[in-house]
Amino acid sequence: VAVAVADAAHAAHAMDKFRKDARKRELKRNKERRAEARTAAAQAKGVDALTAERERLARVKDAPAPPGVRVRADKIEEKIRFYDKQIEAKKASGGGDGGGGGGGGAARGAGVGTRPTSTAYAVGAERFYKPEDSVYWHPTLNPSGKPPAGEPQKWKAGVE
Repeated sequence: VAVAVADAAHAAHAMDKFRKDARKRELKRNKERRAEARTAAAQAKGVDALTAERERLARVKDAPAPPGVRVRADKIEEKIRFYDKQIEAKKASGGGDGGGGGGGGAARGAGVGTRPTSTAYAVGAERFYKPEDSVYWHPTLNPSGKPPAGEPQKWKAGVE
């Protein structure tokens, strides 16, 4: 009887390992798709839009973080380098002043510029967003999108 229990436990662990490996492969595939999507989106933007996004990231990096929020300066630096490479590639290929279209972000913006496209904790980020862009927004329970007491304001990622 003890042998059967041990075999059953071993089989369960083997399935756990299989699921873990499958999850790892899926995450790797998703990461590659996101990288391709970022590159395609950057290629569709013009030099002006890329420069504006790079400047916005530089401001976010230099802005003081709200209490209790960790700012990933290394990730921001990585994004800035990515935009630098895209800008240089556009200028080298004669990409021009921005004819690729910005995706219409400025048309919905608050007149200040295009809104950030990632989850933002930056000071003053509220001016870029509508209440519906908050992760806490609900049409009847929380129409203003304000966070609960003690929680930082968070915004939905990828909101254009």
